[in-house]
Amino acid sequence: ATVVGIPGRVVVNKQQQEQDQERHNKRSQMAKKYGFDAYAVSPDNPDPVANAIGTMLDHISIMDDKLNTVCSELHKLGADVCDQAIPEINITEEEFVAAEHKAAEQREAGLKAFDPEI
Repeated sequence: ATVVGIPGRVVVNKQQQEQDQERHNKRSQMAKKYGFDAYAVSPDNPDPVANAIGTMLDHISIMDDKLNTVCSELHKLGADVCDQAIPEINITEEEFVAAEHKAAEQREAGLKAFDPEI
């Protein structure tokens, strides 16, 4: 960001701000589709992990669009390679919580097994 003045204030490029907001909205839609909830994250309050996941969601979205285009063109040529549906990602909150508890137990077991005298 560019900062000017005393006290300093961020000078915002209107076009960049609109692009960032559009990207944020698209990421939010994709995150909702895949069940990811980055609470307290917004363009003005960035979180590096949420940004990394957002970047992956952007990538997935673009790859989905490209794959759909390729499949459509292959279908026009008579190929049936894209007839099989891609399975949806349906992870329930209970499954997510159970996986987190299991990971926490593994971390705790690792800490208990650690011998500081080694």
